Amino acid sequence: MRIARDALHEVHGHASDGYPNEICGALISTGDPDLVSLTRRIKNKIVDRARDRYRLDEREHLQVMKECGAAGWEIVGYYHSHPTTPRGRRRRTPGNPGPGRST
Repeated sequence: MRIARDALHEVHGHASDGYPNEICGALISTGDPDLVSLTRRIKNKIVDRARDRYRLDEREHLQVMKECGAAGWEIVGYYHSHPTTPRGRRRRTPGNPGPGRST
């Protein structure tokens, strides 16, 4: 899977805007299913532990799904941040392969 530079900048901007809380959103392909060309922010429904937990807001998620369906796009993945994990200290595990990778 590849991510277009503009889409990556959107994710970084979202993480910066949402810091110090977890942010989440959708990764979208507008053609090539191996290329993330767009992103959509989806509200983190968790409020009381927003610094270390997230849950996609169902209404916003459904709205993004409808937008993609109407445009012929496909949601190919989701993203979220780890704002409380110090940089460079994230442990690599099967569910967390490291920077720049997705599962």
